[in-house]
Amino acid sequence: MTSCGAPGAGADRTFLLACDAFHARSYDSAARLAGDAIASGPAAAGLHGLLAAALLAARRPVLAVGACERARALAPDVAWPWRLRAFALAEMRRGDEAVASAESAVHLAPLDPWAHDVLARSLTAAGRLAEARTAAREAVRLAPRDPDLVRRAGDPWVTDDPKAAEARYRAAIALDPTSAAGWDALAGALARQLRDDEAAAARERAAALDPAFAERYRRQRAFVPLLQLGAGLLLAIFALSLAPRLVPPAAVKVTTAVLWVVVLLAPTLFAIGAAVALQRSPRHPAPPDPQVAEVVSRLRV
Repeated sequence: MTSCGAPGAGADRTFLLACDAFHARSYDSAARLAGDAIASGPAAAGLHGLLAAALLAARRPVLAVGACERARALAPDVAWPWRLRAFALAEMRRGDEAVASAESAVHLAPLDPWAHDVLARSLTAAGRLAEARTAAREAVRLAPRDPDLVRRAGDPWVTDDPKAAEARYRAAIALDPTSAAGWDALAGALARQLRDDEAAAARERAAALDPAFAERYRRQRAFVPLLQLGAGLLLAIFALSLAPRLVPPAAVKVTTAVLWVVVLLAPTLFAIGAAVALQRSPRHPAPPDPQVAEVVSRLRV
């Protein structure tokens, strides 16, 4: 655990176990192990950083911010606690705070491409896309062969100019054709251009490379019938309001009763369908964000 203090032997052993759990995508286990080590006595900044990384990978950024603050207090002169804090704040859409934290990371490590990457992400969260693109270009300039950084350079473009984002995603795939995240990002850019067949092919590549993406796409498809059910519910409510004018007087009561049954039953079916969709297959955790994974790899050295 370089640059983060020297833990005791027991804490160091727990730290390595927590790192293994993180890389196995057992983020809750990694957070628990790191938390147990911290609770057992004085902890180095690296344990707090690993706890923050595990919480971020588990999509719990609010809790991660506290761990980032503790790591920052123990290692005030290194960039990675600021990077993790900026990432967490960007996830919470607190863009201006994220930018301030990311700028501190860049100040401490101006040659670290990942500091510029988190600045680009933070600026994007703050809606400052032109500046985000500049920061992303600087990250790529510092590490032009890193496929994750090349891919993420497309993110500030994807909303306004998906064609420009596509070019960057394809460049990242050329560097690493086995990156499921790269194919998934490409699928998103293609879908924004209404190139649905190409987007579907890119999603198939991502699904073949990582079961987490396959499961995500499967769940998205499972919710399509639920959306159709919701549309049917709205139609039934509309028909209910028109029933007295559309059917013969003798049939109004029966028609109204049938429509009320549909209106009352549809939400129940919707809830059951959602639960079934969420439990269709074993859960495959998504890979950690490269920004977060890089910090864990750095801490383990």
